[in-house]
Amino acid sequence: SKAVITMNINRIVQNAVRDFRNISDVRREEAEKNIKYLTAFNELLKEELRAGLLPVYDVGYISLEKQYLTTGINGFVEAAEFLGIDISNNEEYYKFGKMILEPIMEVNKAHKTEELMFNTEFVPAENLGVKHATWDRLDGYQVERDCYNSYFFKVEDETLTILDKMQLHGDRLTRFLDGGSACHLYLDGHRTEAQYRMLLDYAAKVGC
Repeated sequence: SKAVITMNINRIVQNAVRDFRNISDVRREEAEKNIKYLTAFNELLKEELRAGLLPVYDVGYISLEKQYLTTGINGFVEAAEFLGIDISNNEEYYKFGKMILEPIMEVNKAHKTEELMFNTEFVPAENLGVKHATWDRLDGYQVERDCYNSYFFKVEDETLTILDKMQLHGDRLTRFLDGGSACHLYLDGHRTEAQYRMLLDYAAKVGC
């Protein structure tokens, strides 16, 4: 990506509920705004390119037209928690995910041109996750943890199995993330070759 602007889903959802607005409609409006911000950033890059300030582009290592402008996602789990949705492998949670993520993907596709490409990414947000939680707490929003999750599951939830986590990071949610996502899973010890193969096969099966 040549630019990433990350949205705080928790704040967006809480604002929508506060204002008695349809969450999906508000989500689409915010996605449209992000397209404008990303397009403006791209214009700044073009000015720098014309001024000779981007030599890696001049020599052909990178192309403006082949790089995506990215909408980042953070605060997804926290938004679902605010709505009272269980963060686990259940239909209500998947329905919530589609409501939040699908409008962004549709807006990205609608604004694609020969010059501009947009996508959506579940960003790592190692630093931003802390900032979002801090800013939201200061502004009076419901905040459940000091750093917003960068996964589709709560990292502190020990009741979820590794198979649950693979499903949650599987195709049912990640198909809306054309910019990608990362799922880091850890085992509490070594497994046999056959067990590792089963885990890899399962990840492939669910699209993780």
